[in-house]
Amino acid sequence: MVKLPARVSITDPRYGGPILLNPGGPGGSGVGFVAGAGKHIQTLVDSPEDLSKLADGNHTAKYYDIIGFDPRGIGWTFPNAHCFDSVSNRITWNLRVYSEGNLDSSNAALGRLWSMEEAFGSSCYWSMDSGHDVKEFITTASVARDMVELIEALGRHRQREAEALLSVEAAASGKRVDLNPHSKLRYAPGEEKLQYWGFSYGTYLGSTFASMFPNRVGRMILDGVANAENYNKALWSDNLHDTEKVMQYFYNTCAAAPGNCALAKSGSTPDDIKVKVESIWTDLYHNPMPIIGPGVSLPEVFTYSDARLVVFQALYSPLFTFRFIAEMLAAIDQRNAVRFADILHAIKSCGCKLSCKPAEPHYINDGESTLSIICGDGDPQDWVNITYFDENHLQKLEQISPTGGAVWASARLNCVGWKIRPLYRYNQSYGGNTSHPILWIGNTADPVTPLISWVSLPTPF
Repeated sequence: MVKLPARVSITDPRYGGPILLNPGGPGGSGVGFVAGAGKHIQTLVDSPEDLSKLADGNHTAKYYDIIGFDPRGIGWTFPNAHCFDSVSNRITWNLRVYSEGNLDSSNAALGRLWSMEEAFGSSCYWSMDSGHDVKEFITTASVARDMVELIEALGRHRQREAEALLSVEAAASGKRVDLNPHSKLRYAPGEEKLQYWGFSYGTYLGSTFASMFPNRVGRMILDGVANAENYNKALWSDNLHDTEKVMQYFYNTCAAAPGNCALAKSGSTPDDIKVKVESIWTDLYHNPMPIIGPGVSLPEVFTYSDARLVVFQALYSPLFTFRFIAEMLAAIDQRNAVRFADILHAIKSCGCKLSCKPAEPHYINDGESTLSIICGDGDPQDWVNITYFDENHLQKLEQISPTGGAVWASARLNCVGWKIRPLYRYNQSYGGNTSHPILWIGNTADPVTPLISWVSLPTPF
C-alpha cells in the first residue's frame, strides 16, 4: 500500500482523511497508480488554497491522504494467482495466443482461440490446489470485505496518531491534552466510513462495496461506470455502445487539422479519413507488412491484429494518442513502418530482461489474476458453445462497434474456457440506502464504459 502524506496534521480540522483508489482492470495496481498519478489526484481533491497562507481558523478547506492498495492476487500481493509453474512458460503461452491475432483476424481465428482458451482453463483448473488456492478467494466481494478491514485499520491508525500528537502538545504546553471522547479522531469500531474513488472496474468494486455495506459509505466517486448487472452475468455485451463515437472523433479531428494529422490533406472530410483507414485495414488483413530497413536488427511483421489492437487501446486516451495513431496508419499505408519496429518488438518479445525466474517478491501482472476475478465474479459460462458465441456475442459486438468488437469479445471467451469457480461471490441485486450519496461520473464518449451503463441500471442507489 502506498500513501501520499497529507499536508496537514491529522489533528487539524482541515484534515479530510484517507481516500482509497482503484484504477480499474480488474488487475490494475492501486499501488502503482498512486505512485505514478497520486500527486495529480491529490491536487484534484485537495482544497486549492495555499496551505501556508491559509488562516488556521478556516476549517472549510480540506486536505487528504491518497491511498492506493493492491486487491487480492494483484500486483505486489501474495500469494499470487498463477496458472503456470514458471514465468517462461507463461510468456511462451501468451505469445502463442497473441500470434493467433484477434477473433476477426481470419475465418479460422475463432476456432483456434476457442480451443486455446479451453486448454488453458482446463490446465489451470487441474493444476489448482482446491480449497487452498487463492484463485478461489479473490472475487470482488472478497476485496470489498478487505476494504472494510482497511478502513478499520485506518481508523485505529488515526486514533493512535492523534493521541501521539496530543501527547507532544501536552508535553510542550505543560497542560494535559486529551482526545475528546466524542472526537471524530476516535476510532469507531464497526462504524468507520470509506472514502473511495474508483475508475472503470473500480466502479464495480465500489458499487459492490456500497451494496454489501451501505452504512459504511462515506464519500464515494464512481468514475467511468461499468454496468454491475451485466458484468455479474459475465455477458460483457454493453461496453461498446459509445466506442464508435470516439473513433468518429478521430476522423473529425484528423480532417480538421491536415497539418497535424498524417492521414489528412487540405479539403479532407471525416468520411475521407474513415474510408482511408478502412482501406488500410483491408490491405493489412490480406498483406501483413514485413518491417524492412536500415537499423532493423530483428525480424518483425506488422499484422492486421497488431494495428487493430493498438488503435482500440488508443481510444482510451485520445488526446495523447491520436496523432501517433494517424502517423502509424499513414506509415502502414506507405508500407514503410521502420520507426515502429521497436514498439512492435516490445509488444511481442518475452520481456525477461535478466531471468525468467525472478527472485520474490516481484511485481505480478500476468493476466491469470484478472481471469480469476472477472470469471469468478460472473455467472458460469460453460453452457456457451462456439456457435452461440459467434452468432449471439461476437457478431453482435462487431455490429455495435466495428473498431473494437472483435477485440472486446475475447473477455467473454476467456470465461467460457475458465473452469475455476469461487467459494464466495456477490450475486445479489445492486443498490441500497447508502449512508452518504454516491457521485457517479460518466463520459458522453467513453470507449468501454458508456453512459448507458449506469443510466439504465435497474437498481440505482
